[in-house]
Amino acid sequence: MKSYYIISVMFSVLALFCACAENNLADFKAEKPEDIAKYEYLNEYSTLRTYIENSTNSAFKVGAAVNGEDYTGGGIIYSLVSSNFNEITFKDAMSHSTCVQSSGEMDFQTVKQLLESTQNTNVSVFGNSLCSYTNQNVTYLNSLLADKPLPEEDAQTLAVTRAAGMRKVYLVNTDFENGLTVEGGSWSAWGDAIKNHGNYWKVVDGEGYGNSKGYRIEVGSGYTSATKGQTVVQFSPEIPAVENTTYYLNLKVRASRNCNITSEFRKNGSSSAIGKFSPSMDVTTEWQEFTVSCPSVSGNIYRFYLNVGTVGGTIWFDDISVYYEVPGGIPQTPEEMADTLTWEMNQWIGGMMEACDGMVTGWNAVNEPLATVDEDGDGFYDLRSSTNDDSSSNFYWKDYLGEDYPRLVIDLARQYGSADMKLYINESDLTSDVEKLNSLIHWINQWESDGKTRIDGIGMSMHLSFMTDDSAQRKQEENIKNAFTQLAATGKLIRISELDMNMVDASGAEISIQNMTFEQERLMADFYAFILSTYGELVPADQQGGITQWTIVSSANVPNGLWSEDYRRQPAYAGFVEGLQTILGF
Repeated sequence: MKSYYIISVMFSVLALFCACAENNLADFKAEKPEDIAKYEYLNEYSTLRTYIENSTNSAFKVGAAVNGEDYTGGGIIYSLVSSNFNEITFKDAMSHSTCVQSSGEMDFQTVKQLLESTQNTNVSVFGNSLCSYTNQNVTYLNSLLADKPLPEEDAQTLAVTRAAGMRKVYLVNTDFENGLTVEGGSWSAWGDAIKNHGNYWKVVDGEGYGNSKGYRIEVGSGYTSATKGQTVVQFSPEIPAVENTTYYLNLKVRASRNCNITSEFRKNGSSSAIGKFSPSMDVTTEWQEFTVSCPSVSGNIYRFYLNVGTVGGTIWFDDISVYYEVPGGIPQTPEEMADTLTWEMNQWIGGMMEACDGMVTGWNAVNEPLATVDEDGDGFYDLRSSTNDDSSSNFYWKDYLGEDYPRLVIDLARQYGSADMKLYINESDLTSDVEKLNSLIHWINQWESDGKTRIDGIGMSMHLSFMTDDSAQRKQEENIKNAFTQLAATGKLIRISELDMNMVDASGAEISIQNMTFEQERLMADFYAFILSTYGELVPADQQGGITQWTIVSSANVPNGLWSEDYRRQPAYAGFVEGLQTILGF
């Protein structure tokens, strides 16, 4: 296999600024390294784009994925991409979370500017992605699903009776399973009754309610004043008290002997209570649950106190919450939620397609729809949902629009987009998880069974690791062959949507750039050549949707790009070229 050496920042920038009126772009070659014997013939390689344009398959797309802000301004990334690739994917700039504000207003100015910046370089744009479980504005989407306001007369009734329909607003809400933490505040404890006893307050596994984690406090004997021992949540910033509102404290508690504890709010810099919970709590040696209340509080709440100085022993707390209540409104029905989100999807896709104005040639219409569980036992992985892939930072469209939500995405993209636009379902781990591969094909067949939905292709996220364990690497290569063969059999366009790699040792630990040998770099290059050439051999030319290199420039420690951190070609570049030549018919 050929070898090579690569570009310095100085030479590439100079080439960029000296480009002639015809917009000749930088070739990114540089002075040779000291270890010239290893890299001398690497400069024989041309830019990737040279191979594409000189082939009989010049329409084949070789893409780069970059952040939008790295591409603008005509800098090195702009020149690197324009010199080597004929397609670009913006990782971040075209996502729902970037373009949709928390108010629901949509801002496509950055999208339009990025598309405009590609016009002088003859680089097409591939969209990533229209619908995903990540990179969604979850705050806004959840606000669309909030309860409907109550009629005024019902709201007044609920405010008086605290009947069903009230919603809790928490100042403190913790079960201690994540330690001594509370959102928006921090725990502390002080007072002679506690501090004279060493390891006096902490969360202990198995000492909470039901043998869960619990909050244990050691309190010395001989202290009759509650203020001699206190456990405190301090809020930062302070919390403005809601006027004319009752606050509630709910907790579970037991002690080593019968005792009495009280609780209160204080403001910053004051030793006097600005609100006391009542009644006080008579604690026994058995777990009890208490709910006590505090009437209207004025000013800012800085600290919440549990006064435990009279215990003279050990006290255990669990499941502590401090809250007030507001009318919760009328929950939306599932039909109403589906209708609302269908409207939002229409707004989002329609707005994006209008902003793109036909300049985006293809999209990952739906990104990574599959979970890795088969809860219904039908032999195929289920779609991602809050029941099998729960994360508060994600949004699961399937939960509200049902299993056929990709049909809606495809339909709206066809309705608002250009006639020749290609739409893909993109998924990860298709080369390593046969069940996921089979499941994706199953779901695509189901979505298309309505006779209306047309999915043009399948995208493969291939974030791979070269494995120094020979048997594991051979198995991985066999899996890649099988995946390409099976995907090609669908008759659809097959696209490598996210390609990059690192290297791991036999234990699975990642090998850093600093610890990697030249021979190992060559092995990674060979793996790149294998992937691309196998794709070219097993996927028919009329089904080749293109390849996008997801990481083009390596990070400081991980050699997962084609160029190094200082923009020199890495051995992976040579392997990429060797494999690309197979696809292009050289």
